[in-house]
Amino acid sequence: MKKFSLLILTFLCSLLFTLPVWADDRGFIQDRMGYFQAYEEETLEAEAASLAEAYDFLVYFAIADSGLEDLDSQAQNLYQSLAGDANGVLLMVDADRSQWSIYYGGQGKSLLNLDKEDLLWTSFSKESDFFEGVKSYFTTVRTTFEKPALVVDEAGLLNSQEEADLLAKLEEISQRQELDVVVLTVTSINGFSPQDYADNYFDYNGYGQGPNHDGVLLLINMGDRDWHISTTGYGFYALTDAGMAYMSEKFLDPLSAGDYAQAFHIFADLVDQFVTQAKTDLPYDVGSLPKDPPSPFWIPASGLLGLVLAFLVTTYLKGQLTTVQSRTDAREYLKNGSFKLTNSQDLFLYRNVTRVPRPKSNNSSSGFRGGSSSHTSFSGTSHGGSGGKF
Repeated sequence: MKKFSLLILTFLCSLLFTLPVWADDRGFIQDRMGYFQAYEEETLEAEAASLAEAYDFLVYFAIADSGLEDLDSQAQNLYQSLAGDANGVLLMVDADRSQWSIYYGGQGKSLLNLDKEDLLWTSFSKESDFFEGVKSYFTTVRTTFEKPALVVDEAGLLNSQEEADLLAKLEEISQRQELDVVVLTVTSINGFSPQDYADNYFDYNGYGQGPNHDGVLLLINMGDRDWHISTTGYGFYALTDAGMAYMSEKFLDPLSAGDYAQAFHIFADLVDQFVTQAKTDLPYDVGSLPKDPPSPFWIPASGLLGLVLAFLVTTYLKGQLTTVQSRTDAREYLKNGSFKLTNSQDLFLYRNVTRVPRPKSNNSSSGFRGGSSSHTSFSGTSHGGSGGKF
């Protein structure tokens, strides 16, 4: 009996050395080392509780000691001790952020249905500190269950009616073109470049339709007066670099003047026009950009100018005909005996010509001339884009 008791004690001691000692509480945030301040942990616990209530899905985060071996087993053991086989996910990260592991409980993996295995990790790791990282991780989980809004006016540039009108337009275009068209306004981009912020916001908030996440996002950062267009999937194909430069020329004037609603409607209409063009022919690009219609002022002005010039010319020519008198019979214009036919022959005046159109230039593998320059976002997704100041 003593030997058996000693064997059990030895086994328990070995577990203490091979498994980390986690907190006894069953909270969603497992922080044994005190990385989070009290208010931060309360905020994250509330967000995780909200996810659990809304979607019956448990979302955990744990910080492990640096240098632990087999982090996957540690994550699995911790999740099962906290939630058993309930649907959910646990992201475990070691203290120096050099190792990470994700464990899905129950049907968690199929419920999230993420196209990239490491998307939850990258949503965390793109932030500079643990608190913001976990918030981003939770946001990514939430957006897999929710359809994100196509108008996100964090900077408060639109009144309620303007926002409703713009949202209705973006939803109609997005549904008809099968491509998300998004307008995002913020007051700060938290030290990111406009390109990275726009790309990350698109990727980690679940935008994009179809397997290629077709979409276009316009970012307006009022803090530094930045604008940036991020494209992916079919949006990358339809909006070339030259096309986005053309578009910006149209919406930047009202944007700079503070007429934000007009600027966003112009952007939406141009995206619609460019996508339609790409679907029916080649995308608008260098040498084939839309032709601006003439100003309504020039239509009556050109007509009036034509009348004035015609009057002046006819008046001048009439003045040169002072020696001419009108005749009633055409024979009076002929001189008797002046016409003699000396020779006649047939001449072939017309010919039939068959013309074959010259093939359109195809200087790029994607089928258009200038095309779109691409880059890879933090999540590993290929994006196009253009931006500047206003």
